[in-house]
Amino acid sequence: MLIAGLVLAGTVAAAEKAAAPSATSPVGDKWAGISQDVVDKLIKEGKKLGFGNNTAGVGVDRTTGDIYMIVSDQGLWKSTDKGKTFALVEEAKAGGRAETGFALNFNPEGKGIAYFPVYSRGSITVDGRTWKSLGDPGSTDFGAVDWSDPQARTIFIKQHHTKGTAYLTADGGAKWTKLEGDDFAALGVFDAKTLVAGRGEGIVRSTDDGKTWEPASKLTPTGRVLGVLRGIGYWVSKEGVLVSRDKGKTWEVLGKPVEAYWGPYFGKDEKHVVVVGPKGFMETKDAGATWDLAAPLPDLGKQNPFYGKWNTNGWFLNYAWDPIGNVFYASVMQSATYRYER
Repeated sequence: MLIAGLVLAGTVAAAEKAAAPSATSPVGDKWAGISQDVVDKLIKEGKKLGFGNNTAGVGVDRTTGDIYMIVSDQGLWKSTDKGKTFALVEEAKAGGRAETGFALNFNPEGKGIAYFPVYSRGSITVDGRTWKSLGDPGSTDFGAVDWSDPQARTIFIKQHHTKGTAYLTADGGAKWTKLEGDDFAALGVFDAKTLVAGRGEGIVRSTDDGKTWEPASKLTPTGRVLGVLRGIGYWVSKEGVLVSRDKGKTWEVLGKPVEAYWGPYFGKDEKHVVVVGPKGFMETKDAGATWDLAAPLPDLGKQNPFYGKWNTNGWFLNYAWDPIGNVFYASVMQSATYRYER
């Protein structure tokens, strides 16, 4: 689980000096940069961009198609026109950057967004308008949210620069409790009392605020955060999309196998899902009975040291899908954010 951190240890210093890449960087047919206007505007205004001098994070509200993009140390930006124009979401007070593909967490039913940055405090909105700070659990890599609660009070996070230290809050971030152990690699929340996690091989489950854990499955998720839609949990893995219909007690592979590391991203319903893996954006419209290539991955080549075949565990790369506009997005830390219209 620490491959990304070990491989990159020797590249960070050099990467910090890298200039912001052009929006016209060769990323493959149909992929086009959408972030350069925002980056150029900030530089012209004399704003100091953080690590990488560019964007680091992208996500989509599946119910509206609105795009949210993180600019390193310069906030969360929103677009309602497929990335043609962006406006700063000032209320979010979003600092830092999204270091993983699971640092932006969206309520699949719409409006709710949580941001779990490194080197800054996280923030959350449940209505898409009013934001609040998530307190100070420390720099975070990713987090899971109980979106079944209208107030989203239960939040489960993995702390940055740790092997796998996790914290839990039951009051929306006012107070955080450190959980025992340092091996939390993947996190999930079904409700205020039901947590699941990847801790080595398999899935474990807790119903007492993370105090004790029981084995739930020998299947191992690769996705860092569980997706929950209408009470059913979905977790990507090498074997396929893992699904639980009983709040994590039992798990099975949804339909046919598909290797994936990012997602799931939901379409119009639970049968329509996109995941991302070595083959690209893979799509099913029939609950996994068939999987088809929906879009290729952008090819950044050697332009970005954070992009490579070894990076298959959700770090540094962010992907998103707008099922309304039929658009795919990619953001790689230290590079531009890109759009692929199908």
